[in-house]
Amino acid sequence: MRLPKWWIRPIVADLLRRLRWPHHKAEPAQALPAHTAPKPRPTEAPLIPQRPVEVTIRPLKKIAIVNHKGGVGKTSTTVHLAGALAEMGYRVLVFDCDSQGDLSAVFLREHESLPHTIADIFAESGIETAKLIQPTAFENIFVVPADTRLNPADKTHGFENDPVVACLADAVSEVATDFDFILFDCPPRPHLSGFAALVAATDVIVPCQPSHFSVRSMATLEDEIAAVKARLNPQLAIRGYFLSMVASRSKPQQTCRQILTEALGESKVFRSAVPFMPILDMAINLRRPIVFHEKQSKAAQVFRDFALELLGVYPTCDAPAAA
Repeated sequence: MRLPKWWIRPIVADLLRRLRWPHHKAEPAQALPAHTAPKPRPTEAPLIPQRPVEVTIRPLKKIAIVNHKGGVGKTSTTVHLAGALAEMGYRVLVFDCDSQGDLSAVFLREHESLPHTIADIFAESGIETAKLIQPTAFENIFVVPADTRLNPADKTHGFENDPVVACLADAVSEVATDFDFILFDCPPRPHLSGFAALVAATDVIVPCQPSHFSVRSMATLEDEIAAVKARLNPQLAIRGYFLSMVASRSKPQQTCRQILTEALGESKVFRSAVPFMPILDMAINLRRPIVFHEKQSKAAQVFRDFALELLGVYPTCDAPAAA
């Protein structure tokens, strides 16, 4: 039995209306009831505290950001934390201690063409630290860059008793009073440069993922920190472990975080944590700290809360930011 052609016309008309075909006159959309209408995005700027802790003696902190496992967010943590502190009005100096120079590439264009880098410190060339410092496009952020020129001086074994481990601390002392915070972005493996950063620092932040392999790497790191503290830098202390790339609904990650907290204590695991957020990678690829890339984003607020927690001014939320 053949159906007449007219039966398909109302179906086509309905499809055209649903697809809003350009040659078809669509029916006017009906307004949503008030209780189901989408809420407008807030347009007001976030409240950014200016210098929530006043610095009476510079620098307030010298922080080594270190983990012997790669891919846990050391460089991105350093970049975004520097941005959050700078946004609050603090002058921040960042030492790139990794010959890969990823942090330098974020903040400085064509950093490999600069005449001097952190390699001059480890080569004991005698160049003043002030001449190594590079301004960036962001107010209050300054960088001592690194590139492959660091490799010849950056030992991977037998550096613990090398007198050159104190050279970075000496270099920092030349300019320390010009800055509120000094950050060290350390390499992902035991190196002379990372060890020297621990000698120069007052605090250690360990970015890590709540995963089995990330936690395993902490044992060797804590041994290294204990050795530095015992022999070279008695004031060095682990300020805390900062969880990154957190999937709040992952049961294994929740278990791992619980084990980490029970083993280290609540005070050693930052309440602020970074959920998995592609916008953070986008900001890095665009060479911008997240607070300057997308000021009103949740990711920017995570790092503001992290900075406040680091300063001892805790966020208003008692739960971790990733929850």
